[in-house]
Amino acid sequence: MIQTFPEFPATIGTQQYKLFPNPNDGNMTIKQLIADAKPVDAEITDIVGRSIYKKKLLFNGNLANLQVENGSPGMYLLQLTDSEKRIFKFKFVVSKL
Repeated sequence: MIQTFPEFPATIGTQQYKLFPNPNDGNMTIKQLIADAKPVDAEITDIVGRSIYKKKLLFNGNLANLQVENGSPGMYLLQLTDSEKRIFKFKFVVSKL
């Protein structure tokens, strides 16, 4: 049985991000509520805190795609830091790669 996690948005001030689908196969989309042309720092860590992905994201039409290529099935943490240094955090599950 696959447990699904609702799309809980991360909100600070008026900005909001959503990560979907969750769980996923290592490919996911981040949706930005308010368009921001400035890059967003994205870092994915595994459950023990090892960084497995670090990149600047640019949103196209309020969407950005992420792909976890060097991980295993399990739980991960995504941290987004925007141009105003606000930090948004998500937990997500990779069910298979």
